[in-house]
Amino acid sequence: MKYYLRMEGVNLHSFVYDTKDLSTVRGGGLLLLRSAKWVEKKWGKGKSPGRILHAISTGASSGLFSFEAEDDNQANAVQKAVARFLRRHLQHATFVVDVQKTDSESTSFVHDREAVLARNRWCQFQQPTVVVPEHNNDIEVQVCHIDWVRPAMSKKKAKGRRISYSVGVRQSYGQSQKQDFYASEMEKYCNWDFSGKFVNDLKALTDDKTQGNLHHKMAVIYLDGNGFGRIQTKHCPTEDALMDFDTTMKLNRANALKSLLEKMDKEHWYKTKNGDLRLETLLWGGDEIIWVVPAWKGWEVLSWFYEISTKHEPWMFDGEQLTHAGGLVFCHHNAPIHRIVDLSKALAEAVKKAIKKQEEETQPTPLPKNLFQYLVLESYDHVGGDLEAFRKTQYPLSWQISLNGTQMQEMAGKFLRLKENLPRRQVIGGVHAGLVDGRKGAKSDFHQRLTTIIPHEVVNKIATGFVEYFGKPPGLWLHLAELWDYIPK
Repeated sequence: MKYYLRMEGVNLHSFVYDTKDLSTVRGGGLLLLRSAKWVEKKWGKGKSPGRILHAISTGASSGLFSFEAEDDNQANAVQKAVARFLRRHLQHATFVVDVQKTDSESTSFVHDREAVLARNRWCQFQQPTVVVPEHNNDIEVQVCHIDWVRPAMSKKKAKGRRISYSVGVRQSYGQSQKQDFYASEMEKYCNWDFSGKFVNDLKALTDDKTQGNLHHKMAVIYLDGNGFGRIQTKHCPTEDALMDFDTTMKLNRANALKSLLEKMDKEHWYKTKNGDLRLETLLWGGDEIIWVVPAWKGWEVLSWFYEISTKHEPWMFDGEQLTHAGGLVFCHHNAPIHRIVDLSKALAEAVKKAIKKQEEETQPTPLPKNLFQYLVLESYDHVGGDLEAFRKTQYPLSWQISLNGTQMQEMAGKFLRLKENLPRRQVIGGVHAGLVDGRKGAKSDFHQRLTTIIPHEVVNKIATGFVEYFGKPPGLWLHLAELWDYIPK
């Protein structure tokens, strides 16, 4: 009898994004990325039918496999064996592992795939969101000096600080895989012997005094596929079709990464004085990507991704365009990385909600799918849990928040020409003048206040040139002021 087994690492905040330490974040994400491959490697070969798992799809922290078993008892034994294996090798992460029996006469592959996914979710709801640490008999027990939650272990230390086993395992793996991840991806999918070296921390990644205001500032880029689940349901009615989709996505990502690495290797602005590349990959796999780059290259990297995935080498599957919602956060390098990642995800989620809302309203001109939102945090502003409320506090005037990723290069070109002919102080001063009364809750004519700083004819000319990208004033001027430093020459 045929069965499907699906495994997934869940509750990522408790294993990946629960610390500020970059190596720990990286290690947690890469351990989950490797988990499905480790399962495939262990059970992918064998003599016993019940011990052979055939990989159908493996994502960032999940894997879907098929296998043959004599009955439910043998299938459940396989499920328990995989669960034990994951608990033993990744004891600090939470996993769900479930099996689903197929019945080709009455159900489809899509039905079985959704059924085993539903079992995973039901299992996730019934278990703790964090692995409870083992009992500690150390009479001098201290809290972990990195996650500040788990008990520190006397034998685990990092730079003289006592840390928990969970942090120690992830941090160690993150440090060892810092360079190896890229080489492994390039060798496996692109047949490229890549030997570039990368910065070790965000301070080095953002260190360049020649960048002026952008020295020690970073850009966190989050990309999430639009409706990939729907696309799989529509275009992947069989195992082979889903395997094809999985392979397509892995090749797309690997080729995009190769293109980015080649681009970075040619431009000195992407390198430190030692020649290390200024790039950090925090999430890779499935339909999500998280990159961290210097603030002066954030707009360019996101623009490049949309360009290559939609125009130069379009991401397609079975005739349908694969698009991405994006979140871009500019901030200081020492801002809490886990909170900045959450914020970048919230921006992308806001994009998806806007697209879905317009689709439900059946607007005659639907929104493009490759949209992104950005946020500039000059210091670490406390956004809190309500992004929309934060924006209303900062910018009381209405403005177009979601921008078209495929127009980013055009935007940058016009923006740079504008900067050559208009002093920064005029734009910043004009926008500030127009915002002062708005923040106080008073009614004011934004245009009138703006033209006290910038000549009237210049204001009208700029508004005409940028309305296609940033929408109508006054929101258009808010974008110009916010992005002035972040689209550098």
